Formats: sequence, C-alpha cells, structure tokens
Amino acid sequence: MIQAYYTFCHETLHIHMYTIPLIVAAALAVLFGLLHWRKQKKRQEDFEDEMEEKYGNSENGAAQKSGPLFF
Repeated sequence: MIQAYYTFCHETLHIHMYTIPLIVAAALAVLFGLLHWRKQKKRQEDFEDEMEEKYGNSENGAAQKSGPLFF
C-alpha cells in the first residue's frame, strides 16, 4: 500500500509522499486556530459584559465601591 501511494505521489502528482499529509495537517491547524480565535473572541465579549454588569462602566467605580484594602 505504501509503495502504491509512493508511486502515485511521485509519478502522477510529482510531489513527495509526505506532502499530502502535511497539507492536511496544515489545513487542520489553520481550521483549529480560526475556531479557537472565534470562540476566544466570544468568551472575551461575554467576560467583558459580565464584568460590566458586576462592576459598572466606570474604571474608578470599582475602587470607590469597594471597602478599604487594609483592615
């Protein structure tokens, strides 16, 4: 089977036999990277919305609302 694959790649496609698996692996890596980026962006937006609801919009508001740092 490997000999047939080797012959197919070298004589028909004129490429090395490891090129096709590398192309598949690279395509999967790009796909997983894009999916992770998209999901991370959504998680970041959800986190920012949750922090907005919890602490409000002002940056100083959280420091003013909280109690003293030292007891």
